[in-house]
Amino acid sequence: MTFSKTKLSSVLLLATLALVCGCQPQQPSGEQDCDEAQVCEEAIEEVAASVDYSMAEPGEVAVIKNDVEFANFIKNNEIAVVKFGAEWCGPCKALDPEFDKMAGYFQVSGLAFARVDVDQVPSVPHQFGVSGIPDTYIFYNGQPYTHVVGNVPASVANAINSVCQQTVSVEEAQSELQKDENLEKELWGDEQSAAPEDATTEAAEPAAEQSNEEATPNE
Repeated sequence: MTFSKTKLSSVLLLATLALVCGCQPQQPSGEQDCDEAQVCEEAIEEVAASVDYSMAEPGEVAVIKNDVEFANFIKNNEIAVVKFGAEWCGPCKALDPEFDKMAGYFQVSGLAFARVDVDQVPSVPHQFGVSGIPDTYIFYNGQPYTHVVGNVPASVANAINSVCQQTVSVEEAQSELQKDENLEKELWGDEQSAAPEDATTEAAEPAAEQSNEEATPNE
């Protein structure tokens, strides 16, 4: 059996969309469908512009097994990147090696990566309204910051990078503000210390003038 160029192109496109789109968590084991609600064409185009983490070694990715571990994870890490997936989900498995490389690339203090199996810990994805997997959530200070649905490594990497840059910007801004405040205190401190001397000098000058005036008639 032979395929025409049109049929072959259609098969390749469907295969690509199946990898990019998310699966439905409710699917039983062994079954996986593309989430038709995803705008897969935009996701494919976005792959071209991404943080270059391709040469990074895989980093540490925690495996969260219950609600308590999840709560502690997002609480104890300033930036927590969590990928919701399942064993039976093809797009989830396709994203895993890229996710591991991102964990190795983003060596930022206070940033950590983790996986959550939606079948083993169903209450957590339900809490955040996860309806399609893989769904990668980025939490900042324990609160959802943004998330990326589907096997779109470029979007995930860019989202993480964006959060890191904004966090650093905030810290730098706070640091500069603190420097300005310290400088202002130093300046005000010098002025305050100089004020009594000025006051003493001004008070002494009229007294000197008065003594000179009193001394003139005697001459």
